[in-house]
Amino acid sequence: MKKIKIFFTLLLVIMLSFTKLYADEMNIDEKYVYYGEFLKDLGLILGDENGNLNQFSNLSREEAVVIILNMLDETKNAQYYEYNVFVDIDDDSWSAPYVNYAASKGIVSGIGDSRFAPKENVTVKQLYSLFLRANGYSADWATEDVMAKADQYSLSYDLDRFITGNDAAKRGDAFIIFANAIMLPINPDIQYNYCILTDVLSVDPQYAQELVKKYDYLEFYLPENYEANYDFLY
Repeated sequence: MKKIKIFFTLLLVIMLSFTKLYADEMNIDEKYVYYGEFLKDLGLILGDENGNLNQFSNLSREEAVVIILNMLDETKNAQYYEYNVFVDIDDDSWSAPYVNYAASKGIVSGIGDSRFAPKENVTVKQLYSLFLRANGYSADWATEDVMAKADQYSLSYDLDRFITGNDAAKRGDAFIIFANAIMLPINPDIQYNYCILTDVLSVDPQYAQELVKKYDYLEFYLPENYEANYDFLY
């Protein structure tokens, strides 16, 4: 088991190092823009009604949940979910089905007393917890150091600004973490040899090849290449 974890960590470092080559020379503002456009090109975020990504604005807790569901391709399943478990979310609120669906999947649990605080800014630690759980990893605040675990799984990769777990996350922070999360292999105890980015690239192989021309490190994540490298490292 220890050997598997070592190889798993090696795999993750190798994969994320490809992206690092392109972002090393950027300042944090430029990285916000770069990663936002990267996710938009992948079809994982859309922006506001004008297509703006608003990278420098804070992200609310309810908005963070929608980002997670977009990553998991679960927004269509969530949009008609009706069972409301949070007293501070109105049944007719736009975010009610998404937040409650995420709660039913164990991705979110609220802040206590059946409250979710949907309009509050999501903190960096909360955001890390969401992405860890979405990838099949535990994020138990009572028993785990979530910030250290996020570093362990490289979710903080390229987030080069002084930031604490209690700080409000900007959308740009979320985009960087989001990009790292889709490159993170799903917990192999849940699904072996699976990565969300590879799954996204498998939907339209022709468009994937166009993306490789713009982001050539994506070639590593093409289904045929990812599977071969994953198996080699294991």
